[in-house]
Amino acid sequence: MPIVESEAFATTEELIERHMDIFQRRGFILVNQTFDKDRQVGPRLQFRFFNERTKLSLDAALTISTGPRKGIFMVLIVNSRNELLFVDNYLRQHGYTAEASLFVCTEEVPDFRNYVEGFLSMLDSVFDNQLKSILSGEKWESTPIDWQGYK
Repeated sequence: MPIVESEAFATTEELIERHMDIFQRRGFILVNQTFDKDRQVGPRLQFRFFNERTKLSLDAALTISTGPRKGIFMVLIVNSRNELLFVDNYLRQHGYTAEASLFVCTEEVPDFRNYVEGFLSMLDSVFDNQLKSILSGEKWESTPIDWQGYK
């Protein structure tokens, strides 16, 4: 089923707001929400969170691309030294390819709402497990930027 841009953004916004506790339970408070129309990459809906205790910022964004990867989720964690951790890259580097694969969906996704629900459920689990010590501020690991062919 083709992904309709306006429906995808509306669904994502609704579900992130409904599941805001995924971020709040870890001390992240929503700072702002923006919508960009980038000509090169595609339109993007972004939520920016900040954790006052750990001084970590977290960006969660959905980009609708004109390429074969129709929906691309990006979750970026930035520490107080401006070091970056791209969650999908971190998962791939540590062998969690099934989880990392959920960051990209194609036009063939049968139900976008169920896809986003599954993505958020996976993110909640990753926050509780693979990223727990990073989100709590106990350790840090930077990841390189994967430009996915857009550089």
